[in-house]
Amino acid sequence: MSTSVTRRFPDYGWAWPSGGLDLLLKAVLSPDDEVASRAGVSWLATHDIDAMGFREHRLLAALSERFGKRLSASPALPRLIGLQRMLWTKSQIAMRDSTEALAALADAKVPFMLLKGASHIAADRALRRSRMSHDIDILVQRKHMSEAFGVLLDAGWSAATGAGSLRLRARATALRAMNFFKGQFGDIDIHQVAFNRVQAGGEDSEEGLWARALTAEFEGIPVFIPSAADRIALAIGHGSLDAHTHSDWLVDIARTLARPDLDWDALIEALDRRGLLVPAASTFSYLVQEIGYAVPAERLEDILKRAGGRPFSERLLLLECKPKSDLGLIGFLARGAAKQVRIRRSKRKRFGSREIVWPARVGKRVGAAEATLSDISTIEVAAKGPSVAEFVLQIHLPPARRRVDIELSTDTRHLAVLRYKKRNKTGGLREISFTGPVDLAEGETRLVLEARPSRFAHEWKDAKDANRYRSLAFAVCKATVSPRREPS
Repeated sequence: MSTSVTRRFPDYGWAWPSGGLDLLLKAVLSPDDEVASRAGVSWLATHDIDAMGFREHRLLAALSERFGKRLSASPALPRLIGLQRMLWTKSQIAMRDSTEALAALADAKVPFMLLKGASHIAADRALRRSRMSHDIDILVQRKHMSEAFGVLLDAGWSAATGAGSLRLRARATALRAMNFFKGQFGDIDIHQVAFNRVQAGGEDSEEGLWARALTAEFEGIPVFIPSAADRIALAIGHGSLDAHTHSDWLVDIARTLARPDLDWDALIEALDRRGLLVPAASTFSYLVQEIGYAVPAERLEDILKRAGGRPFSERLLLLECKPKSDLGLIGFLARGAAKQVRIRRSKRKRFGSREIVWPARVGKRVGAAEATLSDISTIEVAAKGPSVAEFVLQIHLPPARRRVDIELSTDTRHLAVLRYKKRNKTGGLREISFTGPVDLAEGETRLVLEARPSRFAHEWKDAKDANRYRSLAFAVCKATVSPRREPS
C-alpha cells in the first residue's frame, strides 16, 4: 500500500481495533498460519475466556475452528473447545427454530433475501461451525411485506413491539423492519430496507440489491443472498455503526474479499452512493496494513482517495467505527453526540406514512373500577361513514413511567392506536379519555378495543419490566360513536 494510514485521529487508523481485540482478530484473520497461531496462543495466555463477552466469544469460536488442537500449547484449549461447542449448539437450535419462518415464507412463495450472518453462511457452508448466528435477518420487497407479516402471524410468531395482528398487517409497508419471535429461540428480523436510513443510497437502491442478488440454499430452503459486493457493503454499513458489539463483520468482509465473483466496481459504487467511504477506508486499510490481507492496491488507493474527498464532517463516522471499549471519556462522549446526530438525521427521513394515534386526556383518580377490567372489549355501533368516537376508560396504572397502547379496530381492519404516555411513577386506577375520527363501512357493526404490551416477551424477567411493558387491562365507562358534522 503506497499510502500508509496512521492510528491518529482523524486518519482512518484511529478507528482500528486495538489491544486484545486486535490480537484476537489477527489470530482469526491473519492469512499466515504461523502468525495467527502465535497471536492465538498469546491472546489465550493473557486473557480469561470466562471474563470475556459475546463479542470475543464469537471470535474465539472461529479461532477454535481454525486451529483446534494445534493450540495445545495453551492450557485454555479445553475451555476454548467447550466454548465453541456450547455456542455452536445454541446457534444450531436458534437456526432450527428460525428457519421454520423461512420455510413458511418459501411455501407461501414470498421471495426473501438473507442478510448479515445468514447470507455469509448460505454463500459458504464451511462457515457453519465458525460463524455463530442467533437470529436471522431477511430482506422482503415492499409489495410483499404485508403478505410476509401475515405468513408469520398465522404461524404463531409475535412481533417484538407487542403490536396486534391487524395493526401489523395494516402497517407492514410503512415499517422499515420488524423483529418476530416464536418459542424460546425463534428470532427473525424482516426488513424492507437493507441499510440504515442515512445510508439509503437513492430511490432505486433496493431494486439494485435485488437485481444483483444470487440464488443459494440455506438449511435446505431456496433463498436469495446479496452479491459478494453487496455483502461487503452491508457488513460495513451495519458493522461500522455497531463495532463495539461484535467483530464478525470484519471476519465476513475478509472472507468475502477472497471470492472470485467480487465485483470491485459495484462495491466501490455502492460505498460511494451510501456514504460509506470513510468506514470502508478504515476497514480495508486495517485488513491490509494490520492483518496482511491482499486487496488490489489500485482499489484501496481509489477508496482512500474518494474518502479523502468527502467533507470532514464525514470523518465523524470514525467515532462509531471504533470499538467503544477502546474509547476514553472524551471519545466516549463524542461518540454519543455523533450517534445522536445520526439518529436525528434518520428520523427526518421518515419511512412510510405516520401511524394514526389518538392522544389521551387524563381525568380523575377513581377508587374502584365501574366494571371488570379486561384486555379486550367490543362495542356495538350503528353509525356509518365518517364519525367521531369517544371512549372513557378506567385503567389500573402501575408505578412506572411507560407508554400505554390500546388498539382500536373493527373485526377485520385496524383503525387507530389509543395512546397514553405516563410520565410519572404514580400508580393507581385512573380515568382516561380518547376522542378521534372513524370511518365505518357497511357491515362494520362493532369496534374492538384491545390492550397491547409495549414490548413482546416470553416472560417478564422481573416486576419492574412487567410494570413498564405488559398490557394493562381496562374497563369501558363510556363509548359513543356519532356522525361527524361537516363544517358549514
